[in-house]
Amino acid sequence: MTPFRHLPLVRRPRERLQAEGVEALPLEDLLAILLRTGSRGSDVLALSERIRDSLLSGQSDASQLALIPGVGPSKAAIIAAALQLPQSLRQRSGTFVLSDPATVYASCQDLLREPQEHLVVFFLTVRNQQIARETVSIGTASASLLHPREVFRPAIIHNASHVVVAHNHPSGDPLPSSADRDATLQLARAGRQVGIELVDHVVCGRDGYVSLKASSPELFF
Repeated sequence: MTPFRHLPLVRRPRERLQAEGVEALPLEDLLAILLRTGSRGSDVLALSERIRDSLLSGQSDASQLALIPGVGPSKAAIIAAALQLPQSLRQRSGTFVLSDPATVYASCQDLLREPQEHLVVFFLTVRNQQIARETVSIGTASASLLHPREVFRPAIIHNASHVVVAHNHPSGDPLPSSADRDATLQLARAGRQVGIELVDHVVCGRDGYVSLKASSPELFF
């Protein structure tokens, strides 16, 4: 790796962005632009490469990033905020559509690092555009604690027409348990009572995902 101070001006990240466009930059150059400076004993490109490797390994929380030598809380906060920007913008613009379980799974990658089950709810418009996402339950390593009111009370507050629920299996295996099936049936029934449709329940694991709507459609009717 060529040290930053030895790079020709045209190869430096900000100059490349201006000349080639943001889409042309690799991840480490984008990070270097956000960071602006390196740390003692490590220039900004070297530091950016360490952060890149951490992100690609699934470590993206500010607390995790802050542990990388040379990063610290301030730079970690900048990176974590930048990572959240696309999702926040999609939510605000109302253009983020949860159209299928693969999209739900892609939106739940942060859950795959959790050692406990986290159940999240996506609150949707009548066109399945995301209004908000909230974590409504954090359970043990083997079971999630859930009651329909924890899902549908905020759904009413958000004026949602539909909801999608998703949770992680810390084991990595997304195969739904009997408790997952029972919870899905309970939520679908409660949704019909309050007039808010349960669109799907997606179980997420490191090995993939399972849509209960696809695998057990009888639970939804």
